[in-house]
Amino acid sequence: MKISIENKVDNQLLHRQDIRFQIEHSGSSTPNRLAVRAKLAALLNCQEDQLFIIELAGVFGRGSTRGYARLYPSKEVALVKEDKHILKRHEPKEEESTPS
Repeated sequence: MKISIENKVDNQLLHRQDIRFQIEHSGSSTPNRLAVRAKLAALLNCQEDQLFIIELAGVFGRGSTRGYARLYPSKEVALVKEDKHILKRHEPKEEESTPS
């Protein structure tokens, strides 16, 4: 999985950066949101809890996906500004326990 940043815009009114990116993943399925978040956070040199993946859209017939993310200056700002359903999407999934 190779991520390239296409556009990065400072949104001073909402205290964040809006980031458009493209993922090349030929030969494999669209990567999951948390894997993309980890790789993009490393690329942007920020903490994962400051970065939120808003959209991932696969390109039919090609091994690429276009995406949109928001980067906040801190986790506290993100928790105030970001929508609740976006915050919920970025929570780690708990493994279901099987009854014994």
